[in-house]
Amino acid sequence: MVLDRTGKIGRGRPVPAQAVASLRHTMPVGQVHRIGLPCDLQGCAVKPRISAVQQCPYSPEVLRRDPTPDEQRAARREARCDGLGGLYRYFQYSVTDTFTLVIDPEAVGAVTGLAAKDAERAAAALRAGKVVVDHPRYLHDGQVALTITMVNLFEKDKDQTRTVTAPGFVLPHRPRAPITLMTWRTARSLGLDPAPNMVLATTGRMPTLAEQDRLQATLGNTAGVYVERGPRQRSDTRSLLLLAVVAGVITLGVAAIATGLAAADGRADLSTLAAVGAAPRVRRGLSLSQSGVIAGLGSLLGALAGLGGAVAVLFALNRGYAGMWPAPTPYPVTVPWINLGVALLLVPVVAMLGAGLLTRSRLPIERRL
Repeated sequence: MVLDRTGKIGRGRPVPAQAVASLRHTMPVGQVHRIGLPCDLQGCAVKPRISAVQQCPYSPEVLRRDPTPDEQRAARREARCDGLGGLYRYFQYSVTDTFTLVIDPEAVGAVTGLAAKDAERAAAALRAGKVVVDHPRYLHDGQVALTITMVNLFEKDKDQTRTVTAPGFVLPHRPRAPITLMTWRTARSLGLDPAPNMVLATTGRMPTLAEQDRLQATLGNTAGVYVERGPRQRSDTRSLLLLAVVAGVITLGVAAIATGLAAADGRADLSTLAAVGAAPRVRRGLSLSQSGVIAGLGSLLGALAGLGGAVAVLFALNRGYAGMWPAPTPYPVTVPWINLGVALLLVPVVAMLGAGLLTRSRLPIERRL
């Protein structure tokens, strides 16, 4: 979870000590790490520069214009263009190519989400004064070139840019978002003026919404609270369960109507069976089989039609983005196993049980004139 003073990437302001104390008192906090921006200016940007041999030939920086559709398709096949230009989410921040942070070496694991062994290697590199990057494209002869831009907010053509180099280290595995890391000492040695901006805390368990609201109420406007809860699977699961219940009720209703009509249409056949000495349980067995066939076949056909239609729509949408670069995240094809299990297994079983319980065993005997 994160405490910050801005809620966006901007002027660095340290989180007050009383806010950190409230964090420790309210949340199940394990460790607290101080995170900063490389510059104490709103118009300052620091990012690693891609080496010439690794530079994407279709990027706007190289072409000095936007790539054409043919160039975008070529960029999707070019390994040097992989991952560039995309929009990523790092906690509450939206970043594109990279996000440069100043941290203590002990915070690598919490910041990147890497395994302990990989995080320790990166921490050792930070202690040695190296700049940690997420991709080999930024490393050339063991060095990382950093572009420092002082943005003129009023006159864009008066931006001041300079380049510095430092020893580099590439993370063993790519984190969830492109990121560049350095220590406070390294930042100052490069002529930067780093400023603390946020506090990153690890927790022993997932904080509840009540705890988060209580902390935010305690902090007021002094700091913002963000808790990384991962993918919102809980709400998706509830939606799937609701859809499964609605689909099950509709299928059961249709199966009951169809079974009743079939039973009414077959009364003459039941009378014939009674006349030739069929056991009383035959009528209930017929209702069970009819209901099972109707509900099972209907569920199977409905599931095939629904899954086929959904896959076709998702494939068409992803196909429409196939020529775009940077490549948007494709829509995943995920099978709703809960709904599928309810439709194919639970609904036919419930339909058969209902038919068996609501059908009398005694075979009817009709008087014929």
